Amino acid sequence: MLAPFTLEDYFLAHEAKAKIYMAASGVPPWPLQRLLALASPAQQDAFNALSLGYSVVPGLPETRSAVTSHLNGPHRTLTPQNITVTSGTSEAIYCAAHALMRRFEAQGQSHPHAIALTPCYQSLYSVFESLGARVNRIELQASNAWRPDLDEITASLTPETRVIIANTPNSPTGQMFSRSQFEALIALARKHDLWLLFDEVYRGLEHEPNHRLPALASVYERGISVGGLSKAFGMPGLRIGWVAAQSLDILALATQAKPYLSLTSSPVSEFLAQLALSHTETIWQQNVETILTRKPSLESFLQENQPELNCQLPISGCSAWVKIASDCDVKPLLDDEQDLSSWGLALLHQTGVFVVPGSVYGLPYAQYFRLGFAQPDAQAGFSEISRFLRLKKD
Repeated sequence: MLAPFTLEDYFLAHEAKAKIYMAASGVPPWPLQRLLALASPAQQDAFNALSLGYSVVPGLPETRSAVTSHLNGPHRTLTPQNITVTSGTSEAIYCAAHALMRRFEAQGQSHPHAIALTPCYQSLYSVFESLGARVNRIELQASNAWRPDLDEITASLTPETRVIIANTPNSPTGQMFSRSQFEALIALARKHDLWLLFDEVYRGLEHEPNHRLPALASVYERGISVGGLSKAFGMPGLRIGWVAAQSLDILALATQAKPYLSLTSSPVSEFLAQLALSHTETIWQQNVETILTRKPSLESFLQENQPELNCQLPISGCSAWVKIASDCDVKPLLDDEQDLSSWGLALLHQTGVFVVPGSVYGLPYAQYFRLGFAQPDAQAGFSEISRFLRLKKD
């Protein structure tokens, strides 16, 4: 049985009350008109002539080809047959987990051991748990720049370990693996015949493009990349994601899960995805420029509110993982709320600013909150949070 989805349940319960939305982990969404402005006249005509029928379960050949080109880089290891198109990255995560668990079960392991690096999007480990896996969550540490500790991962391996799960670039921390850590984790997995599953939905939002890592599936034979257009492209409304893997067996199993979920993606969304993917570098560059334009305001806000707030500045993405000082009141501040998310709820009730409390990622992160800083009204949000903190001190 699937566990309650703590982050999404929190959104469902509270985001409608927001006046200033600073919970976003993606860039501001693109208007349709802005994307269509990239289309040639022939593409505009083709878009207008689209049939509103079904797509096909694994995705249209043109879409799979576009994803292949997007992921391959110089490696050229993936073909369109190595791609399954999904309804967003969330569905990709489910399909990938389903495929791996089907494979493990066929090998006689109904309850394999998995390692998940947290904090991360909950479904990355909860889906595995719901399907029978025993998941060991290894908490990334601020003292290690929220990057993996290879010694700790190695020490956590058991004879039953079959997969390591990670999200890089990472949300909520805004950090990412270095090239050497990326390669060392692949070497560890190869040595122990392990699968790696990487959520790469924030790939493309590196603040320094030379920090960008290759797509895992393009460089590791047992690597699975899941991603989509929601975060780095700013197009969550298209609901287009993908599973990529060199293993055609894994892709077949992932595709078999789709009829129980979305069945197919929208052909309209797939057409627009093809257009977006053909302009990846332009879109990524514009989105990173937006982030870097607003990042100085985040830095000023954090400096003004020390020591109450502390943060390792993000090097990717557009959200910051902010720690509330231990002597700052993170205990329940509202009579009707008796949990560790109450700091964020008090902020919401008193200022209208909506952030994500760290407790939704697990109790180890109760003194953190996720702060989106790329939205147009971020400066107003910074001012309100600063005022709120001053009131709490007085």
